[in-house]
Amino acid sequence: MIDRRKSKVGRPRLSTVSLFWFGILERNCRLEGVPALVVRAIVMLVVFVCICPVRAESDGFSFPMQGRNILPLSEGKRLLHPCSRPAPKHVSVYWEPTEKDIDELDKRILPYLTSIAQSGLALPPAESYDRQYVGIVVKGKKLIYVNLFPPGFRQYDPAHEVIDICDGGPRHWGLVFDPKNKTFSDLSFSNLG
Repeated sequence: MIDRRKSKVGRPRLSTVSLFWFGILERNCRLEGVPALVVRAIVMLVVFVCICPVRAESDGFSFPMQGRNILPLSEGKRLLHPCSRPAPKHVSVYWEPTEKDIDELDKRILPYLTSIAQSGLALPPAESYDRQYVGIVVKGKKLIYVNLFPPGFRQYDPAHEVIDICDGGPRHWGLVFDPKNKTFSDLSFSNLG
C-alpha cells in the first residue's frame, strides 16, 4: 500500500469536491486487494456522473418576456461603456434588432449557458434576468450586445435607460450574439465591489 503522505509531491491539483471524496475513501473505505488507483477511478466516475452534465435549464435560469428591452440607438454607446466589466470595442455603427432577432437570441441563451457549464467555465447565478439589447457593427459584422441583470430595476425604465450597476458582481453580465451564425461570445461579468 502506498503511503499517501509521501506521494503528495507532484500530485495534480484536484477540485475541493474530489479531494473531499478522496479523503473519505482513504480514511474510511479501505478495500482489501483493490488498488488505490482503481478506487480513485471509481470515485472520479461517481463525481463526474453526479456533477456533469450541468443543465442550465434545471438550475433556475429564466428570461421572461416582460424583461425584454430593445434600447433606442441613442443609448447604444452608453450601454457599451459599463463601469465595471468589459464590453465590445471598435463598434462603428448601432442598429435596432427586430423582435425576430431577439426571439432567436433568447431561445439560444439556455443552450449556450448549458454548454458553458459543461465546459467548466463560470456561470452567472441561476435566476431570472431582464435584458437590454442593442445592435452593433464590429469590423463590418452585425452583432447584438445583451446586458443582463436581475429584475427589480423597472423603476428606472430599462426600455429607455441603460441599467449599469457598478461592481454588481456576476448577477450583472453581458454577452454578444451573432445573428447570422447564431452563436454567442464575449461573456463578461461585472466586478464585485
